[in-house]
Amino acid sequence: MNNNKKILGKVIYVITLLFLLVILYFAYEYYQSNNFNDFIRSEKNLYTSKFKRDKETKYSQKSSYKISSDEFNDAMFYKEVQVEKNQPYKITCMVKTENVIPENEISGVGAQISIIGTTEKSVAISGTQDWQKIEMIFNSKDREEVDIGFRLGGYLGECTGTAWFSDFTFEEGTLSQNNNWRFACFIFENTDVNINGKEIKISMTNDDIKVNGKVEMCGMNKGTWIRVKGAVKEDTRREARVAMMEANKNALQSMYMVDDNLMTVFVFESGIATIYSFTEEPKAINL
Repeated sequence: MNNNKKILGKVIYVITLLFLLVILYFAYEYYQSNNFNDFIRSEKNLYTSKFKRDKETKYSQKSSYKISSDEFNDAMFYKEVQVEKNQPYKITCMVKTENVIPENEISGVGAQISIIGTTEKSVAISGTQDWQKIEMIFNSKDREEVDIGFRLGGYLGECTGTAWFSDFTFEEGTLSQNNNWRFACFIFENTDVNINGKEIKISMTNDDIKVNGKVEMCGMNKGTWIRVKGAVKEDTRREARVAMMEANKNALQSMYMVDDNLMTVFVFESGIATIYSFTEEPKAINL
C-alpha cells in the first residue's frame, strides 16, 4: 500500500513538472513573439494591426519585427534616440513586404523608415517584395532626440498588407563640403510622354535652346540633389568640346566625337544653382 502511494506521488510529481515545463515553454514563446525590446508599438486606428516577433520569416539569425494590417491603417513601432544637434545621421534596415496596398494608390505609403511627427522618411516599399535594404538620411538640426519609426503606412496615408523589418543600423555621418557637380545633358528631339493617361508628344532640338536660351535641369547623387536654371549660349570653340569629352569620357566617348557636329556645348551666362539634401538647409549658388 505504501509502495503504491510512493509510486502515485512520483507520477503526480512528474506530471506536475511536465505541466510546469509546458507552461514555461508557451510563456517563453509568447514573450519571444511579443518582445519588441525598447520599441513602442503605435497605430492610427487602434486594435486594427497586429505586431509580432517572427522567428519563421527572418533575414538573419534574429527574429524579424512583423506588422500586418488586414484593414487600412498606419502602424509602426518606434523608439526615442538621442542625437547631437546639427549632425547628419543615417538609418538603415532590411525590409520584406507581402501584398502591401496603399489606400487610393498614394505614393510614399508602405513599409518605410520615418521620424515620427515630421515628414522625414525613406522610400516606401509596397506590393510583394523580397528582402531589400532601405535607408534614411536626416539632419538633427536643433533636436537632441528623435523618435525613429519603422512603419507600415505613412504620414501621407494608410495601407493594408504585411511587412517584416530586420537588421537595424543607426550611424552618425559627416557634413560634405564638396559642391562640385558635372552635367552632361542629352537632348531627345522627339519624346512621347504619358501624363495622367494622356499621350503627349514633345519635340526639342539644340536650335530651340539656341533661340530661347533658357534652361532648367536637375541632378541627384547619394541623397543630395541640385536644381540649376538660367540663361545659356552656345560655346562653339573646339577646346570646349574637347573639355566636355574629357570630363565625361565614360558617358560620351561611345556615342560622340569632338568633330562629329553632333555634340553641342552650352555655357551659362547667368543663373542660379540650388543644392538640396536631407541633412542640410538648401544652398543657393549664383552662376
